[in-house]
Amino acid sequence: MKRLLALLLAALLLTGCRGTICPPPKVEDTPPESHTICPTPPPDMVAPGADAPTQDCTIAHFLNENTALLYDEDGALYTLGITDLLITAQDERVLSPDDLAVGQRVSVFFDGGIGLSYPGFFVEPTKLIVREASTNLLGLYLQLFDELWEMDSGINDGISVLAFDFGSPFYQLLLTPPVERSYALTQAQKNALFFILGSRLGYEVFESDFETLCADGYIIEEESGFCHFPGGLLFELKVEEECADSFQLVISKWRSSLGAILTHGEASCIDGRWSYTLAPFAIA
Repeated sequence: MKRLLALLLAALLLTGCRGTICPPPKVEDTPPESHTICPTPPPDMVAPGADAPTQDCTIAHFLNENTALLYDEDGALYTLGITDLLITAQDERVLSPDDLAVGQRVSVFFDGGIGLSYPGFFVEPTKLIVREASTNLLGLYLQLFDELWEMDSGINDGISVLAFDFGSPFYQLLLTPPVERSYALTQAQKNALFFILGSRLGYEVFESDFETLCADGYIIEEESGFCHFPGGLLFELKVEEECADSFQLVISKWRSSLGAILTHGEASCIDGRWSYTLAPFAIA
């Protein structure tokens, strides 16, 4: 009887091993608690002929000499270490990190998943292919911000919030249908701009406008009619008329009814490089 029971138990154990069991991750493979990994399918679950995981992105900025900030067309941001990464052109010529530039469209190949921190990161990146150069429109907006930031810098004191209004100038809001602006930032580029400035200055950075900031309590209107933004600044960077390789713009920085600057100018792109000229600033 004991021998029969032993044989039955062995048969049950063998039968239970016929399924596919996914063991828990090893302790050493568990990512840091501050990150979540979105896994890619294991090789035996990838459809025959499928390529290794890739992500098409644009280089937004270099956070330091070893790390690039990328964004994709859906607005997601990623960091990528470039020091020891294989970098090639489309014709397989090997490139170096010095050949990378802001605005280039690239494809990232990686063996792992994507870490769901913010920005995300590629687990086990293996290769970066530079697909094409692109004009650095985001860099232009960063330059415009820097110029506004330095102008009348006293009104920058004591802030912790930066709000950006990219909407159309007031008179263009009356046009039907609304004018589409090809040189306005995409949502992905805005996300990158906000992250870069937030990291650089340590401020909260987001998109808003005067009316919304008033409604949300950021901007206060006194009984006298005097308005002020106690904890922040409102920046306006608005595209006006556009030509093939240039556009007119209106930019301003506002802290209060008596603390603001405003100007207009023109930005142009020659041989893939943006430059701009601004009229003298009006200061309140």
